[in-house]
Amino acid sequence: MWVASPQQADLSDSRSAFLRRAHMDGYSIRQGVFADEVHLHALDHIARHDEDRRSTIDRAVREERCWIVERDEIVVGYGIISHAFFGRSFLELIYIDVSRRGQGLGPMLIRVLEQQSKTTSLFTSTNQSNAHMRHVLERLGYEPSGRIDNLDPGDPEIIYVKHAVRAD
Repeated sequence: MWVASPQQADLSDSRSAFLRRAHMDGYSIRQGVFADEVHLHALDHIARHDEDRRSTIDRAVREERCWIVERDEIVVGYGIISHAFFGRSFLELIYIDVSRRGQGLGPMLIRVLEQQSKTTSLFTSTNQSNAHMRHVLERLGYEPSGRIDNLDPGDPEIIYVKHAVRAD
């Protein structure tokens, strides 16, 4: 298993290494496994009450598209990447425990997920109201690419893209 140092995990231009596990200040990121599903359901405040969200998580784990953020073997976040967004890779979901947000875990997770992209352009989206996530994405080099109205009433979904996330 290849392990990235915090310095390597922070290099958004690093394309050569396939990150199986990354470390930062006691946190690690690894690919999700079946045993994680129950922990992810409990962590995610939406999954606790939404069968569709739990199914999304479970499917991503089974398809090896879910990556786990943990500290001391406790799951504190996760991310899901898909590869069916008009033939391109898409960051489907980034979730960090509320008490752990603002510590750099989201950007670290996104960088690991970027290494999993099967296309040179990687897309994602967030609600217009999610100013923190919009700031994180823009700081990581993502640029607005469009918007979708009417998914959440009064809160458009902003689509982002990052080009050249990986070398072909």
